[in-house]
Amino acid sequence: MNHIESLASDWPHPFDIRLTHGRVNTDGRQLERVTVRAVVLCGDQLLLVHSRVNGDLMFPGGGIEQGESHRTALARELREECGAELVAVGALLGETREYRPAREADYDAYCIRSFYYLCQVGEAWCEPQPQPYEIRLGFTPGWFELA
Repeated sequence: MNHIESLASDWPHPFDIRLTHGRVNTDGRQLERVTVRAVVLCGDQLLLVHSRVNGDLMFPGGGIEQGESHRTALARELREECGAELVAVGALLGETREYRPAREADYDAYCIRSFYYLCQVGEAWCEPQPQPYEIRLGFTPGWFELA
């Protein structure tokens, strides 16, 4: 059993978290965006993306493009945001659903549904290829202590 399999086997129950931002009709018509997030550990550190603009720390990841598998989207997002090569995808650790008021008239709520996977990256790194909005927000990947 490799390192990622042993970590995943220690995770008995995937989490399922729902967050509502503001007054949102979550029982109405929803526009849903599905994303994947990579949880990458190295000793006592996590690979995270930091926004120098708003101070947020987030797990690498993003939206799944049409026809992509979760694994393919994880590999693309890790490469774009961090310059990392995906080597292995472990267990699904859990998912979140974040609800916000919809901007589109045809919907009551906008839902970002994110799936979190334990991932392993390789030792070779390249230059990240961030999207324009990620550049505006000052996204910078780095290793952060769990404590």
